[in-house]
Amino acid sequence: MRERTCKILSCDKELALSCPIINLLPNGEPSFVRAAAIEVLGKFNPPGSGPALIKVLSTAREPGIRQAAAEALGQIEDPTSIEALRKAAKDRKRKVRAEAEKALRLIDGKNSAKGASA
Repeated sequence: MRERTCKILSCDKELALSCPIINLLPNGEPSFVRAAAIEVLGKFNPPGSGPALIKVLSTAREPGIRQAAAEALGQIEDPTSIEALRKAAKDRKRKVRAEAEKALRLIDGKNSAKGASA
C-alpha cells in the first residue's frame, strides 16, 4: 500500500507536497517504500528534502538506498549536500560512488552558472 501511495505521489506534485513523505524514510521501512519516497523527494523537492536525503545517504545500510539518495540530491541540486556527497563518492559500492559523483557535478554546474551570471 505504501509503495502504491508513493507511486501515486510521484505523479502529482501538489499531492506530494501536501503529504509527509519524509516520514517514509526511516530505516524501519521496507527498502522499496524508502526508494519510492526518495524518488518523490528528488522529483518535487518538498520542504525538508535536502536534510532528510542527506541523513539517508549518510546512514542507510542498503547500497541501493544510498544510491537513490545521492541521485535525488543531484536532482534537487542542494549545495548543502556537498560534504555528504563527497563522502559517498568514496563509498565501497561503485554505483553509490558513481551517483554521488554525478550529483556533485550537477551541483557544481549549477553553482558555476550562478557565478557566471552574477
